[in-house]
Amino acid sequence: MERRWKRYASKWERKRLANNELLREINAIRCLRALRSSRILSRSEIGRKLDLSRMTVGNAVRTLLAKNLVIETEEPVLLATAGRPGINVKLNPSGAHFVGIDVSTTTMNGVLIDLTMRVIARSSISIHRIVGDADRMVQAFASVPGELLRQAGVSAKRLGVGISVPGIVSRSGRVLSAPNLGWQDFDLQSQLSKQLKGNWPCRVVNDAAAFANSVLAERRESDLADALVVLLAEGIGSSQLRQGQVVSGAHGYAGEIGHMILGVNSKTATRETFEMLAGYGCFLPLLPSELSIAEGLTALAAQGKRSRRHSEVLDRWATALSIGLLNCIHTLDPGRIILGGPLTVIYPLVEDQVKDSISRGMVHGLAMPPLELARSGADSAALGAASTMREELFALPELHSTTSRNPARVPLAD
Repeated sequence: MERRWKRYASKWERKRLANNELLREINAIRCLRALRSSRILSRSEIGRKLDLSRMTVGNAVRTLLAKNLVIETEEPVLLATAGRPGINVKLNPSGAHFVGIDVSTTTMNGVLIDLTMRVIARSSISIHRIVGDADRMVQAFASVPGELLRQAGVSAKRLGVGISVPGIVSRSGRVLSAPNLGWQDFDLQSQLSKQLKGNWPCRVVNDAAAFANSVLAERRESDLADALVVLLAEGIGSSQLRQGQVVSGAHGYAGEIGHMILGVNSKTATRETFEMLAGYGCFLPLLPSELSIAEGLTALAAQGKRSRRHSEVLDRWATALSIGLLNCIHTLDPGRIILGGPLTVIYPLVEDQVKDSISRGMVHGLAMPPLELARSGADSAALGAASTMREELFALPELHSTTSRNPARVPLAD
C-alpha cells in the first residue's frame, strides 16, 4: 500500500511540476504578446494590462530576458503614469528572425525580418526554368534562408521559414493545386522540412492568407473588424477578416476569388476567371525583359507617356478589377477592402476609374467600402509568410496536450 502511494505521489508531483512549467510558459508568452506591436512597457503596465501580479510579471520578464526575446531600456513608455521613470522592456529585434518566401512562375522573392518586423535583407531568384521540377524547387527554397542570413550578417539562433504559394494549400502545407505553377498534390512543407539546415521550423501557406497576416501585423485589430484583403499578383486571392481573425472556411480554403468566373460563355469560362483577366499576366508583354516583375511593373507605372497599347491594357485591367471587386462586395459586404501585391503600383493609375465603375454598379442602398492599399506593397506575400512564422512565437501552447508540439512552431526556447 505504501509503495503504491509513493508511485501515486510521484506521478502527481510530476504532473504538478509539468502544470507549473506550462503556466510559467503561458505567462511568459502573454507578456511577450503585450509587447508584440513593438511597444515599450513597464513591468507594472504589463501587469495591469494582463491582470497579473508584480511577482508573476517579474518572473515572466526574467524568463524572456534570459532567452534574449526582450531587452531592458530607459526609453520612456508613451503613456507612462506619473512617478519616477523606471527600466522598461521591449522586444529584442535580434531575439528571433523569420524568412518569408513568395513564389510565382518566374521569380522566388525572399525577405528576412527581425522580431520587430523590420526587413533586414531581400533576395530575388529567377526560377522560370525549374518551376516544373519539384526536387530543384525544394532545393531553391532551401537555399534562400542561408543566403538571406549571410546577406544580413546574422546568425540563426531562432529562425522560422514561411513559404507563400499562389494556390490551394492544406493546413498541413501540402499544395493541392497551384495551376499557374503546374503543381498538384505537392507535399512542399514535408519535403522542405527535410532539406532545411538547422532543423528550422517551416510552414507553407496560401499567398493571400500570407498577405492577410502581414495586414494583421501592421494594423490595429479595430481597423480589421470586417475587412477583405485582396492580393493582386500573378493570380488573385483574398482573405476575409472578422474581428482581427481570418475566416478560413470549412476546409481552410476560403478566399479563392481568383477562380471566380466573370464570363458567361461555357466554352471560354476557364479563360475568363478573375485572375486570368486581372492578374499581372496582361502586363507581361509591356515589361522590360531584363527587370524582375516587381521592378518592371514599377517602371511601367512611372512612365509619363503611355502608348496606345499600354492604355488599352490598363483600361481592360481596370474593368476586370472593378467587376471582380464588385462581385466580392455584393457577396461578402466587407467594411473595407485592402489591396496588396505587385500590382498595387499600377492601381493608382486607374483608382478613380475603378471606384467610379464600382459605385455605378452597386445595388441601390449599399454603401461602397473604402478601398485602401496595404503598407507592405509588393512584398506583401513574402512579408506575410514571414509574419506567419513570427506569430508562432506568440502562440500559446495547446492546453489539451503538454507533449505534442506543432512542428511549424518557432520554439520559445533556444
